[in-house]
Amino acid sequence: MAYKWVFLASILGMAVVSVTEGGFAWIMKPLIDGGFVKNDASSIRYVPMLIIGIFVARGLFGFMASYATNWVGRQVIFQIRSQMFTRLVHCRAASSTRIPPAS
Repeated sequence: MAYKWVFLASILGMAVVSVTEGGFAWIMKPLIDGGFVKNDASSIRYVPMLIIGIFVARGLFGFMASYATNWVGRQVIFQIRSQMFTRLVHCRAASSTRIPPAS
């Protein structure tokens, strides 16, 4: 199957997007606890860069998952249409020799 690797890439992209959903909540905890409750600026220095990194990863892997899923779908539909067209062409050629034309 030629589509197996692209489909697996799509699943990988979906998995990374789902991990970033939980990762965002995990990153917000130190921001809220250390920054707002304890007023400790040193505990939240890395949080903005991590948030940006999570959103960039989420965007890239979300695009990859969506693109790969759509690509596999289009390729499967193209293959089904090609096979159907080939069968119709052969079917019409075979049936036209058996059935006489209407006069």
